[in-house]
Amino acid sequence: MSDTNRPSPKAAYAALPLFLLALASCELPAIDVPRYALVYGISIYDDAAAEGSSYNLRYADDDARAIGSLLETEGWSIYALAARGRPNGGAAEDAERPDATKARIARDFADLAETLPEGAMVFAYFSGHGFFDGETEYIVPFGEISPILDEDDYSGCISPADLRSWLAALPTDRIVVVIDTCYSGGFVSAGSAKDIAPQNYGEWDDGTTPDPLTTAISNFGELLAANARASGTPQPIVISAAGSRELSYDDRDKAQGAFSYYFLQAPEKADSDGNGLVTATEAYAFCADSLKANWNEEYKHSIDWSTGIFQDFLPHISGGARDLVLFSDFD
Repeated sequence: MSDTNRPSPKAAYAALPLFLLALASCELPAIDVPRYALVYGISIYDDAAAEGSSYNLRYADDDARAIGSLLETEGWSIYALAARGRPNGGAAEDAERPDATKARIARDFADLAETLPEGAMVFAYFSGHGFFDGETEYIVPFGEISPILDEDDYSGCISPADLRSWLAALPTDRIVVVIDTCYSGGFVSAGSAKDIAPQNYGEWDDGTTPDPLTTAISNFGELLAANARASGTPQPIVISAAGSRELSYDDRDKAQGAFSYYFLQAPEKADSDGNGLVTATEAYAFCADSLKANWNEEYKHSIDWSTGIFQDFLPHISGGARDLVLFSDFD
């Protein structure tokens, strides 16, 4: 593997067998409810940043545009889309859109909460840098480069508490959040929701710890049981590209985020039961299987021998007591 193809972390597996999906006795909502999406992708974190700066990303803005286009094709209304790319390489319309700062994202959620029709469904997508300060995980929005520069002011970043408060204000319990950043697993488990996979999956390497496939199967059963017992409003379904202590990667060969590359294929390939509907759980399972079979196999020899940690990574999921339809053949 040449240096040009070396995986690039966005910071900065076990496959879920599809037969497990049959265990989910979820009542799916009607697919004709109003559906709204908020989509954000940041590759350039400061207009003054030099091209090729180490804290800039390559594909997060492209992934956001691709997600927005896919959702529109699938019948979603794009309530907000902000994608910040390279100064001379982004889409022309980016210049007319406000940047994805924390303030702008918070305002988008607040505005949507005021106008959201009853019974609507909301999908939120974030792609960019993630950061962990030793206690809290963050999504790093546009203009906030202090975490990447080892400074201590994270007030302009998005914490799990920030995101939970924005989601709680939405007058619906039909919410799916997808986060393609490093340490994004820190946004998965909330309230009584249970994550399916161990958050430190990347440290499984020497065969002395339980097989993560077995762990994931066990956790999936616990997730369903916990959600079935849940009372009150169901938790949002949150899918993260990586664990709370794991990196998410760009795939330079495919010119996309490694996780987002497979998520974008979900409408065509993730319908495991053949009913014409792709749910959040099916999309998650497809991404997990695909990353295990492709990315993790391709880079399994890129081990850091000083620590014994592979460059594998595994999507994570937690959520409410029911599955939600993301895509269908009937739009």
